[in-house]
Amino acid sequence: EQAEKMIEAAEKNKKLLMIGFVCRFEKPSLIAKDFIDKDYLGDIYYTKLFFTRRHGNPGGWFADKSMSGGGPVIDLAVHSIDLIRYLMGNPKPVSVYAVTYDKLGKRDHLKNGVSYKPKDTSKDVCTVEDFASAMIKYEDGSVTYMETSYSLNGPDEYKQILYGTKGGMEITDKVKLYTECNDYLADINI
Repeated sequence: EQAEKMIEAAEKNKKLLMIGFVCRFEKPSLIAKDFIDKDYLGDIYYTKLFFTRRHGNPGGWFADKSMSGGGPVIDLAVHSIDLIRYLMGNPKPVSVYAVTYDKLGKRDHLKNGVSYKPKDTSKDVCTVEDFASAMIKYEDGSVTYMETSYSLNGPDEYKQILYGTKGGMEITDKVKLYTECNDYLADINI
């Protein structure tokens, strides 16, 4: 009912209403979309995304499943999944294999590397997953592999990688194109 009222208000006021998938509008994403639209990658058949934090559990309501509904999958990875699908032309998912783990939690005992500290620690619990991995298959046969975490014994990573028949692309805070030029393998930093 609330969503219908929002749509009605947007239409009445001739405004754009959309879900907050802000990654689509970041500069590297706009650059990537421009190259993809000009067919530099060809047929995109495999993608990977990583949105991992080594020690970045935000705590507070974010880590309370009764309030947030979940952890890094719905907080972090959802943005990268949206971006990847957007860049691929929004293929329809047909199957997903996924796993989640809650092995490390908040790791309050650590003396260094703390990324986030909640303001209100009186209700600071951790009932969400701290790591998740998934494989998403789409109707056109393409696949996305995903990793996300709040807490992981590994590096902080934020990147999306797309593999196509003409080239590949890595998107971080910049864009790198992997392609061929004059019959040579070429890496282009953009």
